Amino acid sequence: MIVCVCRAVSDRQILALAGQGLSSEEVMARTGAGTCCGSCRPAVTRLVMLGRPRAEGAPAEAARQRDAA
Repeated sequence: MIVCVCRAVSDRQILALAGQGLSSEEVMARTGAGTCCGSCRPAVTRLVMLGRPRAEGAPAEAARQRDAA
């Protein structure tokens, strides 16, 4: 799905960069998303948060391990 119409940036592109550990600012700088009209900035930020790799021992990981025990 296209997230940034101005720069034709898709959710897949954003998630891939977020998966590499880039911040939302870095994703926007790399892709141009959010740099034209700015209406997609909140969506880019949400996608980056969803796509970021979880750190070992992060609260979500700890909860999964606790629930599995």
